[in-house]
Amino acid sequence: MPSPDLAALQQVIRSSSSIVVLAGAGLSTASGLSTFRGPGGLWRTYNAMDLATPQAFKHNPSRGWEFYEYRRQKALAAVPNAAHTLLASLSSPSLRHSLIPACSSFTHITQNVDSLSVRALASLPPSASPSDPNHLVEMHGSVVVPYCTAVLLLVVGTSGTVYPAAGFATRVRRGGGKVAVFNLEASDGDDDADFVVLGKCEDTLLDAFGVANGSL
Repeated sequence: MPSPDLAALQQVIRSSSSIVVLAGAGLSTASGLSTFRGPGGLWRTYNAMDLATPQAFKHNPSRGWEFYEYRRQKALAAVPNAAHTLLASLSSPSLRHSLIPACSSFTHITQNVDSLSVRALASLPPSASPSDPNHLVEMHGSVVVPYCTAVLLLVVGTSGTVYPAAGFATRVRRGGGKVAVFNLEASDGDDDADFVVLGKCEDTLLDAFGVANGSL
C-alpha cells in the first residue's frame, strides 16, 4: 500500500535528482476555480459532452464560446496560490537549489488552462527566472489567451498500448489534432491514428520531414 509517511516522502524529495510534476484542476482550487469531477465540479453541473468537445462546439458555437469565455473570466480574476508559487520556485535553478540541492532537473506538466502557473512564474524576481522556458508545459493550452492550435502527435517506435501513454493519442484526436505512428510493424493502437508509417523509424521519420539520411 502507498505510504502516508510524510517524513519518508520528504527524504525522497531531498534526495531526488530529477522531479516531474503532473498537475490538475485541484492545484487551482485554493485560487477559487472549480475542479471538474470533485465536489462542486463543473461536470457535476454541466454535461461535458455538451460543452467541451469539438462536436459540441460545431453544433452550437455560441454556447461553446460562452462557456469558455466564462472560464476565461474566472481564470483572469483568480490569483496563483501557495502551491503555484512553490512549483514556480522549483522551476528556478537558484531557488530549487536552496530547497533541494540534489535536484538538477524539474519539469511541471499542467493539465490546467487557467495560466495561473504561468503567472506564478512571471511573479518570480528577475534573478530567479527559469533559464529554460520548457520547465512548464501547458498540455491543453490556455483559455486566458483565445487562440487555436493544431496539435500533431508523433508516436515513434512504440505501440502506444500501455497507459498512461495509450491515452495520449485519444486525447489529441478528441481535441481536433492529428496522430501519426512510426513503427516497425502494425499494432493494436494503430486504429487511433490518422497516419501509420511502417518501417525503420531512422528512415521513415526522416522521410516524413523531408530530410535526407546523413544530412543532419
